Amino acid sequence: MFILLKNANVYAPQHLGKVDVLIGCGKVISIESDLNVQGIGDISIIDCKGKTVTPGLIDQHVHLIGGVVRAVFLVERHKLHFLS
Repeated sequence: MFILLKNANVYAPQHLGKVDVLIGCGKVISIESDLNVQGIGDISIIDCKGKTVTPGLIDQHVHLIGGVVRAVFLVERHKLHFLS
C-alpha cells in the first residue's frame, strides 16, 4: 500500500515548498513537485493543501511540571518541613 500526500507544504528539514510526498511500507520514498504515480496500483491520495508536512520529525513535546518533577519537589518540600 502506498500513500501520496499531494500539495503539502514540506520541511525536510529545509523548506521545500508545495510538493508531493510518496510513502510506501511506512517510509518516505520520494519528495517531488507533481509526482507521477501512474502504474502504482494500491495507492491512497490525500490532498494536503494548506497543511504542513515534516517527514521524519519526531514530536518530543513533554511537560516537566507534573509527574516526576512535581514528585521530587513534594518529597524535598516534605523533608524541609521535618527539618524545621
